[in-house]
Amino acid sequence: MNIKVDSNTDNYLNGDIQFISEIFPEESKNPCITLRKNENGVIGLHFTNWNSIESIDVYDSNASTELAESIIQALNFLKNYNQEINDNQLNLFEEIQVVREN
Repeated sequence: MNIKVDSNTDNYLNGDIQFISEIFPEESKNPCITLRKNENGVIGLHFTNWNSIESIDVYDSNASTELAESIIQALNFLKNYNQEINDNQLNLFEEIQVVREN
């Protein structure tokens, strides 16, 4: 999984933070989660490229783990975004114990 932040803007919570599952060689085809605001200004998760290219495509166990890790990390970021800062630190990501074979 790759987390990409567009540091050229101050609009982090409206599309500038991306959680990218690294499954395919071409980055543009990889499933991606961004944080976006809806029409009411509520921040949520926006999924792109989560459909299979062809109906015969299946995700193997490594790819499925990569997809799950992206969802978990994006959700943890969203949950922790509004929490109070303790000791001048905000825990944005939860450490998970996932071992996968490459």
